[in-house]
Amino acid sequence: MDSTILNNNHRAGDRRWIGWATLCVWLIPAMAISADAPTLSPKRTSWTSEELYDDFLAEFGQGVEACFSNYRLHGAPPLPGTPKVLGKPWSSAAVVAIDASGSMQRHLDGTRKIMMAKTAVRQFVRSAPRGAQVGVLAFGHQGNNNESEKALSCAGIEMLSGPTPATRKPLSKVLDSLQAKGWTPLAGAIMAAGQSLDSLAKDGQPPIVLVVSDGLETCGGDPVAAAKTVHESESETIVNIIGFDVSLPERDVLAKVAQAGGGVFVHAANEHELAAHLRVTYVDRDGAQAYDAAALKIKKENTSQAMGAANHATTCVQDIVHHESDQFLAVTQSMVNAGQIDAATALEAHGFLKGWHEELETEMHAFVDQARAELERINNRIDRDRRRVMSAYTDLP
Repeated sequence: MDSTILNNNHRAGDRRWIGWATLCVWLIPAMAISADAPTLSPKRTSWTSEELYDDFLAEFGQGVEACFSNYRLHGAPPLPGTPKVLGKPWSSAAVVAIDASGSMQRHLDGTRKIMMAKTAVRQFVRSAPRGAQVGVLAFGHQGNNNESEKALSCAGIEMLSGPTPATRKPLSKVLDSLQAKGWTPLAGAIMAAGQSLDSLAKDGQPPIVLVVSDGLETCGGDPVAAAKTVHESESETIVNIIGFDVSLPERDVLAKVAQAGGGVFVHAANEHELAAHLRVTYVDRDGAQAYDAAALKIKKENTSQAMGAANHATTCVQDIVHHESDQFLAVTQSMVNAGQIDAATALEAHGFLKGWHEELETEMHAFVDQARAELERINNRIDRDRRRVMSAYTDLP
């Protein structure tokens, strides 16, 4: 059990015992009064319970302001360098266009290529910087690759998600249901991806399209012309092509598409190379490790700040309650013995003091809850940034 909870329970038991003990003392006939016993200033000859309570707090009450100390929490350190995709700076918006034609259903090294593509897309979203908008488009995933359903399949171009601030959970659901089935409307996919990125340029950086495809256009479109149109649009969107397990002649064709779109062509021969290309990088491994160490240090300092303030508030309030309860017992015992007040007046005033202590403890619990919630919120955000940075190097040689 948490030590703070144990301590609170013990304190609560102490206060219940003090209440009963106080009542018993008040009802005992006159006792010898210690010469140094605390007493109220003789500014009255008699006291009501309200006056007794007010005068006691005025003379013996302890200030509570010092219990609620200020604390300062810090966010994650700046990202280590400019985020890059395929070696080029990027931090604005992107659409990943996944080829879901029938050929992506084939196996490569024992795994279907469409499954490898899904995994790589999830990795890309994990590594995207905070604030970046990411969308996912699928093409060729409707109908089948028979001539009878070619028209249906070639029209099968769909934005599965976004572009919206990068989040993994909603994206994972739409990717789970994606299946590779039909033809390859590459030109139409490039146009649709580009149109979704209109007006999403940020800080002078144009949006990017990342096409993952294992083949060429099969629906009669012109991917080179489409890429050129997208790149010459107002947003100056850049079209990049990742050829996934494609032949040398096909690579040459896809490279011309990327060139027309102002982007680059890279080839991925296997799942590992696909994941290496389709990810956001920030710095080299050493820089990433240094960033992670700095982020962990900030998390530790935040925890020390917030929990230190919370523990101080808890201890401080408990000490005030305990001390004021003891003082009240001693003061009222002296006054009852001296005939200045009766036991009923003391008991009623004690009820007022107990009510004040309960208000103080409520304020203390609210302060502690707020400190813990703020700590969790900020440290969780730091962890998200750490995952973004470190995921850019996971499983890389």
